[in-house]
Amino acid sequence: MIKLKLAFQTTLDVSKDFIGLTCLTKLIPIENGRVIAFGWGINERIPDASYQYWLAELTNEGQVTRILPRELTHRQELLSALNDDNQVQAFKFGDHFGLLLSTEIILLFSNISEDPTVIPIQNHFSFLGQTRHDSNAKDSYYVPTHCGNSDGELIPVVIRHPKEHHSRAGRYLGLFRIDDNLQSASWVDVAADGSPRRTNVDDYRKFPMEGGHGGIHLVTELGKTYRRQDLPPVISECARIRNQWYVYAAAYNPTFIRYGIPLGTLTKNNDELAITELIIRPEEQCYSTICASLDRVIFSPLRANGARKGKQSIFTIVDEIDHPITLPRGFAKHQVQEYLNGLYWLTPLQMGYNSMPVQIAACVEAP
Repeated sequence: MIKLKLAFQTTLDVSKDFIGLTCLTKLIPIENGRVIAFGWGINERIPDASYQYWLAELTNEGQVTRILPRELTHRQELLSALNDDNQVQAFKFGDHFGLLLSTEIILLFSNISEDPTVIPIQNHFSFLGQTRHDSNAKDSYYVPTHCGNSDGELIPVVIRHPKEHHSRAGRYLGLFRIDDNLQSASWVDVAADGSPRRTNVDDYRKFPMEGGHGGIHLVTELGKTYRRQDLPPVISECARIRNQWYVYAAAYNPTFIRYGIPLGTLTKNNDELAITELIIRPEEQCYSTICASLDRVIFSPLRANGARKGKQSIFTIVDEIDHPITLPRGFAKHQVQEYLNGLYWLTPLQMGYNSMPVQIAACVEAP
């Protein structure tokens, strides 16, 4: 049992800068009791181009926010400007943090007040060998869907195939490296044709499938069900620890599309993404976060009426023990989102379409 007590709380509010919806999508814990919040908002004052991104640094002294201008995050030279607006992914890079705008360009920040370093990625993932069709040009580019944590210079990324239109259906993994001078970056350890790697489908067929059937089941938006034997599972979380992949293949994503692996599976994978070790399968469908500390995983049950009654747990990697969590009094409706250097960062339930202001709580373990 991990019992948490409140260290401090602070209020996140960027609503005054937007006319419309605001969304908190990621927390990046930094040294010295700081956390970087990242999200987007809809600004109805900008016709036909309403998305803007924002950053906030939160401490026990309050918040400092920055609204990023569209010309910084929607750069005209990007081929991937043809992709959806809200595909920018945030990541931690040592004491820095960054935004992966596409598979071709990075914004790297030392703090939210100074302008970022714009770093091009030399060998970006276009849809190699395929003709770009003017009628649907965005189908020619891979799209990042999530950046994981890492203990080194390589940043792990979940990537969506160009022909996979659902925004969370990332089935590929990539690693990018930023050079020492912060002038350029490159994708490393790619597949033979230069594309990102995908998991070994046969490895995942060893696990029980939904309804006792093999293969991976896909329910489309039209309600038709297809059974695909060749699709790898959807990956919701990844990390790079001691030069090895840690991969959480999820059964579920937020638009009620099921992919056949009912519980989610946390594994250790080699550079070819073949499974080398099964770490844990939660007893019910869960979201997961491999924390910035890289020594624990947060499991968040999908449903409140399952085996865990909606209660989160902390899985410690070194001893492979799944610990129940007791939240501080008054925070029963919060969820743990990240952990680093003794601080657990909590938000009201799942991050997503949040009504501002949002109360962010920093907690420590009670003796």
